[in-house]
This record gives sequence, structure tokens and C-alpha cells, in this order.
Amino acid sequence: MYSIVVGGKTLEPWQIENVAAINTFIFSNAGPLFGLLKDEDVQVRRQILLTTNYLLRQNSASLIPDEAMKAVVAPSVLNETLIRSELIKKIEIGPHKDIQDNGFEARKAAFACLSTLIGAYPNILGVEDLLSHLVNAFTDKDAPLLRQYLASAYFDIAIAAIQILTVVATSSFTSSDMVPHVDKYLTPVLDGAIFPATTGKKISEDEIELMEHLKRNAVCLVASMKNIPGMLKNAPAFDKLVTKISKDSALSTILKEAEQSVNSEATQNPGK
Repeated sequence: MYSIVVGGKTLEPWQIENVAAINTFIFSNAGPLFGLLKDEDVQVRRQILLTTNYLLRQNSASLIPDEAMKAVVAPSVLNETLIRSELIKKIEIGPHKDIQDNGFEARKAAFACLSTLIGAYPNILGVEDLLSHLVNAFTDKDAPLLRQYLASAYFDIAIAAIQILTVVATSSFTSSDMVPHVDKYLTPVLDGAIFPATTGKKISEDEIELMEHLKRNAVCLVASMKNIPGMLKNAPAFDKLVTKISKDSALSTILKEAEQSVNSEATQNPGK
């Protein structure tokens, strides 16, 4: 059962059998509905991101008009993946310092929605724009702060970004478009994730485990990218990163296993 709210008034509940009427309503009111992706309230944006993700998983062609998809939905979802400094609250109680990220749940919903979006519409976002936004999950000025105080949340977002990049790298629609932009945006980020700089600061066992999980995901992404025609030839910094990984016995094993998985999937799904 669904309830539809228009102008602050709740219409009568719509039963499941009225799904066609619901679809028509959503399509006809796409402007006001998806305009809420730009609402000032982060919780409103999160709810619309969840709704949009659900709709994309159903039948986006009939539920979301192309004009709304291109002009509002796609750019808004992409923008919502960014860290919002105004939603990060630093808390100090005596000698104790903490941080609260009020935008985390919305950002997490945005990454889930973005993954569905590029799966349904591979070419709706330019690959360069997509890469430059996704690397912000690692390089935004507030990212180190999040990692220091909210390691689990930081790594969740970083891995979500890597998973989306893997979708791009394994898609026949978008993979070749990555090649000219990889060294500018992605290679430095992957190098930092796979070979993190030592700071001398004591790291907890939980963060070590998270870092290893991130490292493995990053190496798997490298394996997918390595398969793209022209990548090693036209992205010299990426080529050097692959060589660097190959010289590390543990990482080399992960890379080879990931390559086998990529090649097996490519054989099973040649038209992907």
C-alpha cells in the first residue's frame, strides 16, 4: 500500500493493484518530485534518493521522463555523492574530540542510486565527470577527518565508489572512455589506497582490517581496468601502478585471481 502526498495533503492509500495509476501519477509529477533532490533538508534528499533508486530498479523508462532524468535526476544524484562540509559537525567535550557526519546516510543512498543509474543508463553521465566526482570519496578536504573519527563510514563510501568504478570499467559502453582520464583522476587515488603512506600513528585492528578490504577492492578494480584495450599503452602512470602491484607477492596474487575472475565473466557475458 502507498500513500501519496501532494501540497501537504495525503491522498487516499493506493493499493498494489493500482500500480498503473501510481506510475502515471509519478510520471506526471516528475518535476516537483525529483526537484526534491535539491531540497535544503538532507533527510528529504535522502528519502528521494531512496525512492529514485527504487524506481530505477523497477521500470525507469516509464516512470521517469527523459528530460527529468537528464536535467535533474542524474546530476543531482552525482552531486549528492560529495562530502558536504556543512553537514560535518566537530564536537569537543573537554579533552575529548569527536565528529558527526549528518550527511553520511544521504551520501550512502546517493552511491547506491548512482550504481543503479549507470547500470540502467550507461551514457547518461560523462565518464570524466563521473571519475572526478567519485575520487572525491577519497580526496575531499574533509575525507581525512572522516577517516580519523569515522573510519567505518569513510571506508564504506570509498568501497562504494570503487564498486561503481568497476561497473564503469567492465561496461562495453563506458570502459574505453576511461582511458584518457585515468592518470589524471584515478591512478593517484588507487596508488594511495593500495600503498597507503605510513604516518607513524598507531592504527587500530579494525582500521587495519578496513584498509585491507579497501586495498583488495582497489586491486580488483585495477584488474578490471587492465583489461580495457589501450589502457596500459595510453595511461603510463597506471601501467607503472600495475608493475608496482606485480612486484608485491601478496598483491600480485590478488591481481591474478581478480584477472581470472574478470576474464571468466567476460567470456560468459561477451556483450556486456
